[in-house]
Amino acid sequence: MAQTLDSFIQNFKGGLRPNKFRVSHNMPGTGAPLLTYHIRAAAIPPSTMTTINVPYRGRIFKMPGIRTYSTWQMTVLDDFNNLHGQYHQWSHLMKKHYENVTTAEEDDFSSLMETITITQLNYNGDDVRTYFLHYAWPNNIGPIALDMENNENITTFTVDMEYQWISAPGSPGALPGGGGNGGSGIANG
Repeated sequence: MAQTLDSFIQNFKGGLRPNKFRVSHNMPGTGAPLLTYHIRAAAIPPSTMTTINVPYRGRIFKMPGIRTYSTWQMTVLDDFNNLHGQYHQWSHLMKKHYENVTTAEEDDFSSLMETITITQLNYNGDDVRTYFLHYAWPNNIGPIALDMENNENITTFTVDMEYQWISAPGSPGALPGGGGNGGSGIANG
């Protein structure tokens, strides 16, 4: 079949927009859900497979190695809900600011990690595709820039999150039922 503009127009469904998304997770210690409209920017994180080079008679046979996940970053709109403070509280639960101890019972760090849900939306705001970042925790809470000359913007800050793996329902390696910090159905990697 010839690829014509007409066939493209008939088959292309309009594409997904980068500004149609929702990010959500709970805040450990409070159990309160993150207000999803406070996330200004995020991304679907990459997944990288390392390569193991195996020499064989002057050639290199490339085999898949371990799967790695880079730090995931989101930009948060700052307002009177003190989200910046809530992320610091989450970090404090993992490792206290003033002493090198955790608040996790018997070093159960998994109780202080959350599943982050990233959902792409269509034009009407309906869910199209959902990704889950499992066992996530904040490793860097960015600063809030203050500037007396900047009166045309709302303050924001970034939060860098570490997570163990990503899954999407219906994709290979997805956990049964989609999200959750449970451990059945997928190996780390």
